[in-house]
Amino acid sequence: MKLLCLAATLTLSATLSAADWPHWRGISRTGITDEKVSTTWPSDGPKRLWSGNVGVGFSGFAVAGGKAITIGNTDDKDVVTAFDVSSGKVAWTFEYDAELDPKYFEGGPTSSPTIHEGHVYILGRQGQFHKLALDTGKAVWSVNLAEETGARVPDWGFTGSPFILRDKIILNVGSHGTCVELGSGKVVWKSAEEPAAGYSTPLPLADGTLAFSNSDEYFALDAASGKVKWTHAWATRYGVNAADPVIVSPTELVIATGYNKGSTRIDISAAPTPKMVWQNRNLRSQMNPALFISGMLFGVDGDESSKPAVNCVDALSGEVKWTEKSVGAATMIGVDGGKQIVLLSDKGELHVLKATSESFDSLASAQVLSGRCWTAPVLANGCLLLRNAAGEVVALDMKP
Repeated sequence: MKLLCLAATLTLSATLSAADWPHWRGISRTGITDEKVSTTWPSDGPKRLWSGNVGVGFSGFAVAGGKAITIGNTDDKDVVTAFDVSSGKVAWTFEYDAELDPKYFEGGPTSSPTIHEGHVYILGRQGQFHKLALDTGKAVWSVNLAEETGARVPDWGFTGSPFILRDKIILNVGSHGTCVELGSGKVVWKSAEEPAAGYSTPLPLADGTLAFSNSDEYFALDAASGKVKWTHAWATRYGVNAADPVIVSPTELVIATGYNKGSTRIDISAAPTPKMVWQNRNLRSQMNPALFISGMLFGVDGDESSKPAVNCVDALSGEVKWTEKSVGAATMIGVDGGKQIVLLSDKGELHVLKATSESFDSLASAQVLSGRCWTAPVLANGCLLLRNAAGEVVALDMKP
């Protein structure tokens, strides 16, 4: 765990607060924060601090420097919106041309921004990549990575968020990623055009490599050279290898995908051919990765359209400890160092759960949003940020 934390801190600015959420899955890149939350609410839920609308999409929030940033689509333009976290006022917006592209869902952007050392990095579904000033939203540089690299745009567009490692940015573009210079946006190295990129975000491993997916497999590579260290064949229907791998030990990962594919635990110490520890269909993560807490995996089993359930799975054995069908599809983050889980159902019902392998133990719940809610919650400095597909945003006071 110490090695994982060391790898994660390579992306952090010294100016970040420990309670910020500067990129996908937070500072630890596990979806877990040490912040605590209140479980004593009025009947209509936690106090609403402010609200807004950012346009259609599923982009998550990144929070740092007093700003909360996400992306939506209005009139075939992606709009990056930066809110002042304390007041909810819009600090700035930035637009670029982008089709809504509602293919089997509402459409709009699906990647989350990355904030790093006073700048914001934005990846659009068609490869539009922008570096913006955090304080003003002005573009420092812009490039279309699909055009620059020749990479095929996957069926639902590029979704993985930018990963920053020192002076480089690694993105899930191309068969095995693309690397660009942090300062200029110039391509340092690229991978083949086929197979298409997966939908996951590069994840730093204890050995210094980055693990993510394309449409056919999960793999790890050396960020400096782009050399692939290992691959694990994993073909999910429609090429939807969307959920990030989950680190369960310094040398083992759990991979889980939807469309009835299932999950597997692999030992990557046997690279270049990882060894399978177990494989089953007890956790089928269509979009968001599970949380790994105290040896357990907490995640959604099944697709949004096929009566999914929330499952607790023993990461060591792959066996189900409990199942809760009443919630349906959901997204989750861990709070209080993993002692509790904040869960948002796809219908906008908020829960705080006790993170236990005994049962689905809801400590508090309330209906806080309407419409389709596929975007994972973000908690930063006591403020819980939620959004739905239509772009309705709510900021809730979760301070205990």
